[in-house]
Amino acid sequence: CESYSKLKKRMQVYFKAIRESLSKAEMPSREIVSVFLSDSEKMVSYRGYGDEFYPAYALLCDRLRTACDSENLAQVAAVVEELSQAKKSCHDRYK
Repeated sequence: CESYSKLKKRMQVYFKAIRESLSKAEMPSREIVSVFLSDSEKMVSYRGYGDEFYPAYALLCDRLRTACDSENLAQVAAVVEELSQAKKSCHDRYK
């Protein structure tokens, strides 16, 4: 069973890579997005770390998957921005 902090650190690296791709107007790597989404599913299974944010976060992850599958760069960028805001809201409350 992986520690929450190790999982979050890995997610931070992958999310940064996704944002860097978007800043270059490039689709993020499918592999990176896949690992990030898989880690996101694990993250929402941990209790006591912002549980009330998990349902909305999971919906954003579903939207990211759909946008990436359709290779819609603008949609991916919009969802990633929403994820960034959601992360900030949760972290402001729990850090």
